[in-house]
Amino acid sequence: MKILHCEQPLGTLSGSAPVTLLTDSSISRNHRPLFLPPHHDSWVMTISPAVRVSRLGKFVAPKFARRYYDAVTLVARLRPATGVTIPASAVDTAFDSSIVVGDWLEIPSDMSSLSLDLAGAIDREIKLDLDLVDDILAWLSTYFMIKHGDIIIPGDLPDTLSVAVDTSLNINVNGNVCLDFKIK
Repeated sequence: MKILHCEQPLGTLSGSAPVTLLTDSSISRNHRPLFLPPHHDSWVMTISPAVRVSRLGKFVAPKFARRYYDAVTLVARLRPATGVTIPASAVDTAFDSSIVVGDWLEIPSDMSSLSLDLAGAIDREIKLDLDLVDDILAWLSTYFMIKHGDIIIPGDLPDTLSVAVDTSLNINVNGNVCLDFKIK
């Protein structure tokens, strides 16, 4: 299993966007504490939607890409607060337990937007354009073999959250708890 993260703002597709390849050891399970690593003094967190790949594919055409994913979630990813440019080294962005994957939600047939609620820090409607996700999956499948269980992150929300020890993060999506963990 791998995680393919397009390092771009959500809602854009650039053929030159950096892609970070994360391994399964980068995942910290939802509902379990996330431990801040000691190799930087301060951290921020980005929130991004993600889709789960449900089929094996290579060179997937955009018109067939929707057949290749079956669920959506949010991911929270740790990044050093200062001094790191994208693309960054794996030590700064792809280390063990650097990303929390939320609970998977089935993709509704009429999904046009997700409603996020993060205890006042983020309260917004975001559009997850499935046509754009299809284009990104098709673009990534020209370089990577996508496999069942892979996670594709099509872009990041513009908001970053400061993180500190002993705080909790709870994000609801369309009224369902998606991310819920404590930072240690």
